[in-house]
Amino acid sequence: MRTAKAFWEKTAVWLERNRKMVLLALLVLHGAGLAAAFWRFGVLLYPDSPSYIEPAQSFLSYGVMADGDGLPTLFRTPGYILFLAAVYGAGGSNTVVVLLQMAMCLGIGCMIYSIVESISGRAALGLLGLLLWVLHLENYDYTLSILTELPFAFSCVLSLFFFSRYWRRKRYRDIMACFLALNYALLIRPQLMYYSIIVAIGLLGAWLAKKISWRVTVLYVCLFLVCFGGWCMRNYHHFGDPQYTFIRHKDYLEYYAPYVHGVVEKVPLEESKEYFHNQVRGEVPDYDQMPVVEKLYVGANVGKAYVKEHIGAFIVVNLKGLVMEMFAPGAGFIDSFGLPKWLTLCCYGFSALLLAVVYGVYAVGFLKNLPALSGLDWLIFLSNVYLMASTAVVGYSRFRMAFYAPCLIGAFLCWRKFEKKAVWKGRKKGLGEKVSP
Repeated sequence: MRTAKAFWEKTAVWLERNRKMVLLALLVLHGAGLAAAFWRFGVLLYPDSPSYIEPAQSFLSYGVMADGDGLPTLFRTPGYILFLAAVYGAGGSNTVVVLLQMAMCLGIGCMIYSIVESISGRAALGLLGLLLWVLHLENYDYTLSILTELPFAFSCVLSLFFFSRYWRRKRYRDIMACFLALNYALLIRPQLMYYSIIVAIGLLGAWLAKKISWRVTVLYVCLFLVCFGGWCMRNYHHFGDPQYTFIRHKDYLEYYAPYVHGVVEKVPLEESKEYFHNQVRGEVPDYDQMPVVEKLYVGANVGKAYVKEHIGAFIVVNLKGLVMEMFAPGAGFIDSFGLPKWLTLCCYGFSALLLAVVYGVYAVGFLKNLPALSGLDWLIFLSNVYLMASTAVVGYSRFRMAFYAPCLIGAFLCWRKFEKKAVWKGRKKGLGEKVSP
C-alpha cells in the first residue's frame, strides 16, 4: 500500500510538471485513434439511423420532420434532426456529421480535464480522467455513427462544464450557457425529460424559498417551456396529443414487456415480441386499422399490464440491464476487427477492467469523503444515477456514452483535497449568491 502511494505521489508530481506535454499527447492520441477508426470503418449506419436522417431531409424539403412513410415523426425529438438538417442544408454529408462528432468527442476530453483540474487544482487528476476517456472503446464506435449518443453526451458535459464555471465564479452568462446546453440535450433525447422537470420544479421551489436569484429560475423555466412545451405543441398539432414523445409507449410493447416475458418464460426476445403483438391483435381485432397514436396507447397498455403483473421480474431485468450498460465491453465493435479469438477476449477483459476501475475509483472516493462532499459532487452523482437508471431496462452499452464522461469527472473530483470543514458550509449560499452579468 505504501509502495503504491509513493508511486502515485511521484507520478502525480511528474504529471503536474509536464501537464501541457501530457495533455497534448493524450489529445493527439485520441485524435489519431478516431481518425484511424474513421479510415477503417467510415460512417456507421445503425437500424435507428434512418429515423434521424429521413426527418432531417424531410425538414429541409418540406418544412416537416417526417419519416420515410411521409408521416410526422412520432418517436424522435428535434435536437439531433436539426443538427443533421443544418449540416445537410449547408451542403454537407454524413461524413461531415461524423467529422463534427469527432471534434465533439475531443471536446468532451478537453472538458473532462478542464473541469477536474479547475475544481481540484490538480492537473494529474484531470489527466487521468482524460486518459480513461481516450481508452473508452465506445468513443470509437458511436462517434462514427449517425446516432444521438455523441451529441447528447457532448451537450450533457457542456452543461456541466458551464455549471462548474458558475460554481466557481458566479457569472450569469455561465449559468445561462449551462441551461442552454441542458435544454438542447433534452431536445436531442427525451431521456432527460423527467430530469429537466425535476430541475424546473426544484428551481421554482428554491426561488419561492428565496434561496436563489429569480433571474436564474426565470431563465431556466423560460428555456424549458420553449423547448419542452414547443415540441409538445407540435405533437398536439400533428396528432392531437401533447406528449413530448411517444417512444416510451412503443418501448412497453417492443422492449419492456418482452424483456420481462423472456425472463419469466425463458424464451428469446423476438419470440416474446411476437407474443405481445399477437396478444394485442387478439384483444383488439381492428388494431391494425386504428390511428397510429391510438395503436401506441393500446400496445403500451398491454405491455404495462404485463409488467405490473411481474414487477419482480421487471426489477431483475433492470438490474441485469444496468450491469450490462455499465460493464459491457462493446463486443460488436471489437468483433468487427476480426482479431484472433484469444486477442478478442483480451480486449473484452481490458475494456471491462477499465470500466471497473472507473466505478471503483468513484465509489471509494465518494464514500471516503462523504462528509465533505460539496453540492457539486452530489449534483454530478445524482445526475449519473439518473442517466444510468433511465436506460437500464434495455441494457445496451451504447447508452453508457451518456454518463461515462460525467462519471469520470465525478470520480476524480472525489479525490481532490477537501477543506477540513464540510464544504457544504463554504457553499451555503449556492445559486443564491449574487451573479454578475
